[in-house]
Amino acid sequence: SAPVFEKTDFYIAHDCLCLPYEGALTRQDSITGNWYDCSAHLLVLDEPTYSDLGSSAHVEFVGGVHNPLALRVTDRCDPKKIIAAIEELNPVNDPSRLSIIVHMSPDAIRSKL
Repeated sequence: SAPVFEKTDFYIAHDCLCLPYEGALTRQDSITGNWYDCSAHLLVLDEPTYSDLGSSAHVEFVGGVHNPLALRVTDRCDPKKIIAAIEELNPVNDPSRLSIIVHMSPDAIRSKL
């Protein structure tokens, strides 16, 4: 009966696609006053949800919560849109705020990015 078998820490990540679901699971921290989406630890945005920055409800939603975020990048992504999304979602360059999930071959990374 080692403690490792009695307690496990794990973290959940998922695509932030269904805003009514995300909103229903968003709570305000009673100590800090910050808002968190309790559906997952890490919220992931695909290129279609972050490419239209000025009109994306998804970007507006994740900009208002303090969860860590991730952008999924494929060979179809426009590098300028990726940079714009990074600047909008992490304007103060907080190292714990934003991750990039790359779904590309090494050759595609060299040629696209």
